[in-house]
Amino acid sequence: RLIAEDIVEVRRGQGCFVAAGMHVGNRSSTRPDGHLKRSRRSDASDSGLFKVPAVNHFPLQAWRRAEIAATKALAHADLALADDCYLRDALVGHLAVARGVRCSPEQIFVFASPRDAVAAVYYLLTDPGDPVSTFDAQLARDLGVEPITDEPITAVGDDRTKWSAAKLIHCSASFMPPAGRAMTLQARRQLLARSREDHAWVLEDDRFADFVSSNGQSAALHTLDGDERVVYHGTFADSLFPIEVSYLVAPTHLARALQAKPRRSRVPVTTQRALAELLMNGGFSAHLRRLRRFYETRRREVVSVLEKAGVEFSVDQDASGLAQAAFFVAGTAEIEKVQVALCNSGFSVEALASTARTSTCGVVVDLSQESPPFVPARRAKCVGAQKVA
Repeated sequence: RLIAEDIVEVRRGQGCFVAAGMHVGNRSSTRPDGHLKRSRRSDASDSGLFKVPAVNHFPLQAWRRAEIAATKALAHADLALADDCYLRDALVGHLAVARGVRCSPEQIFVFASPRDAVAAVYYLLTDPGDPVSTFDAQLARDLGVEPITDEPITAVGDDRTKWSAAKLIHCSASFMPPAGRAMTLQARRQLLARSREDHAWVLEDDRFADFVSSNGQSAALHTLDGDERVVYHGTFADSLFPIEVSYLVAPTHLARALQAKPRRSRVPVTTQRALAELLMNGGFSAHLRRLRRFYETRRREVVSVLEKAGVEFSVDQDASGLAQAAFFVAGTAEIEKVQVALCNSGFSVEALASTARTSTCGVVVDLSQESPPFVPARRAKCVGAQKVA
């Protein structure tokens, strides 16, 4: 992998060496990031609401047609491009309609994964040890900065001392753990006002905007930003998994600096052209409609199972993402009962206390993947003893 990404080169008869142009320890050129330490699907928050998408809903037929159409017009000179103009042009139109994000193709930068895109912003706008306000403390530490709070921004309220020192605010306005609800329009404007006053940059992680219900949909921070302090991050990793192509929309004055930064990995031009074709021919929009119906059906099934279990609970009807958080009134005594009911109905479940730093009692239900029937811990020991006997 290191050889494929041009990090290491092989010299015949001599061995392996760091590739020319790789300056070890020089942050301005490259810096060892955490994507070699952790799998790419672990690039999101540890909130428990970031799940592996429904792979069996990938639009295979539409993708095959897009690949065929894309390769027909491909020339050998196109194969070395980092950012294909066709994909950037297609993203300009898609973002304007879907999220109200207005930009030019020169402001868009394509990356191989969400982690690579986020890391590029961290490396450009922060120095080692800088304070960063983020919902993903572990990712921030992996990238060499110091998280000062991993609470959702709206949970901080009027106490600005917790994040006023932040040089970068990494937030997800369309998806806030642990409940997965969207940030209100008032909170978005407040965040932008405070970032302007504190001279902080904002990285808007909008990866779940495709799954936000119409009731919870609101303008992107990038759309509301009048000072060009917001870097927008979008991805296909959750709507077209296992294709993890991601992109950044940078303010005009940051685009040149981002262009000068080397990238550890590139997206094949054939993949970029296929994505562009899918965006322009309507195939992606049709796929999203089907995917939204699937997740909405799964959310209704979760509510139905909880109602049949006879427990008092609450869920956010406008929550987004690939999982559903449910909170209980009775406390931890209900957790195992709910886990049994949900797992026996084909859902993968985790206790909220084990996936988010919160005192709220609840569970996180994976809407994408099915799970085998749940076996309580004490019963599992007995089952294991019988097998041994």
